Amino acid sequence: MMLLKNLLAFFVWLGVVNAEGIKSLESMQAHFTQKLMSEGSIITYKGEFFALAPHFVLWKYQTPISKEVYINKDSMVVYEPMLEQAIFSTLRENIDVLNLIKQAKFVGENHYIAEILGQKYDLFFEKGILKQIAFADLVGNHIEIFFDGIQINHKIDPKIFEFKPTSNLDILYN
Repeated sequence: MMLLKNLLAFFVWLGVVNAEGIKSLESMQAHFTQKLMSEGSIITYKGEFFALAPHFVLWKYQTPISKEVYINKDSMVVYEPMLEQAIFSTLRENIDVLNLIKQAKFVGENHYIAEILGQKYDLFFEKGILKQIAFADLVGNHIEIFFDGIQINHKIDPKIFEFKPTSNLDILYN
């Protein structure tokens, strides 16, 4: 759960970074492929990612299982339809977006490094647009996230960031 919280907190500020430095974006939408590599095995996740300034994020995992992760500032909801449950959490910190962006350091062509809550992330850009993130979590897993079909600064309905539980869900608080 800590890995997920750190990763998701990272994406709160992600939509305002590009390869040229600080750039304020209003929205970002993309398809993603996330690979988790651990001790010789690889698990691949696919879905859609949405971000809306100033602090809304939605991950919609489609494969291998359906899952939705909603972030609003310092709170997060992980909804798992197959388990009929939603987990409500508070993120460790309310991320200071501008401070985090200023900490991202240029490494080489199209490559930046950022550190958030003690977690180091490698960011890779193509033509000024984020294409990949790679990091190792605290238990030694290596995670890579690839973005495609990226849309920037187009209209996203803010209502998609509202989690609306149904009466048949188990609600858990973390």
